[in-house]
Amino acid sequence: MSKIYILLLSVSLIAFISSCKKNQPAPSYVYIPEIRVNSNYAQHGSNSSKITNVKVYNGNQLIGVYELPINVPFIDFSQSKIRCLALIENYGFSSQIQDYVFYEFSENDIFHESNKQDTIHPVVSYISTSSADYWYEDFESFGHSFVQGQNSNAPLVITENSNEVYEGSGSGKFELLTDSSYSKYLTEEEFVYPSNKPAYLEIDYQNNQEFFFSLIIDAENQARYKMPVYQFNPTIDSNGQLYWNKLYIDLGSLLNGIVDLEKFELCFEVQRNTSVSNSVVLIDNVKVIRAK
Repeated sequence: MSKIYILLLSVSLIAFISSCKKNQPAPSYVYIPEIRVNSNYAQHGSNSSKITNVKVYNGNQLIGVYELPINVPFIDFSQSKIRCLALIENYGFSSQIQDYVFYEFSENDIFHESNKQDTIHPVVSYISTSSADYWYEDFESFGHSFVQGQNSNAPLVITENSNEVYEGSGSGKFELLTDSSYSKYLTEEEFVYPSNKPAYLEIDYQNNQEFFFSLIIDAENQARYKMPVYQFNPTIDSNGQLYWNKLYIDLGSLLNGIVDLEKFELCFEVQRNTSVSNSVVLIDNVKVIRAK
């Protein structure tokens, strides 16, 4: 093959590719700033959420997985149904992004046009109570659903101080008034876990010192023991201000490995840190969700 022929072929190919690019219309875009949650409070508790990532579908076709907020390009210029699946960070770790199976898909109809940007505000709902069991403590009544544990000498109370309440009229507060303050509280509810089913803990919290979350395990052989799960580090921003955070914890992955599990309880413990002048540990919307 002559050099002239090769040169002509290369020029023709470049011209063809260039022509294709010129004829290809610019994509349309769908901007997704965030995903909100709609809940039936009586059934599911608070709609508090921390959704960090999203799976975006065009109908049933997966377009991609993105960190929010995101501007998603589309090359399909027909009308489409944009479906969003909310993703969460297990333990708050960005390396542990998971589908949150207790949220339904959101759906938004869009008519795509080249070079046009649309904005959608997806709203997801919790799945039906026919598919999952919901237990929650929102500290909105005169009492709460926790009982004091052994050797605990500091109470868990309901604070109605507006500076300490996350939402509604009350939040839970561990009152650590002396240097020897130690508070331990367990759920009065004893939870049964259906093996190999998804189960999660949700919790909102604000604290200027560490506190701890464990599972109290009751096995069928009558053994009872504590399984340490997570240490909550202080929620203090770069300006030294306290802020509320939210955490999701995958309980199912922990419980699946327990042989002869009969039931479990939640346990929160706080030992006053004497290097902190005014210890603050607040919790709200403690929620356990188990798939049926």
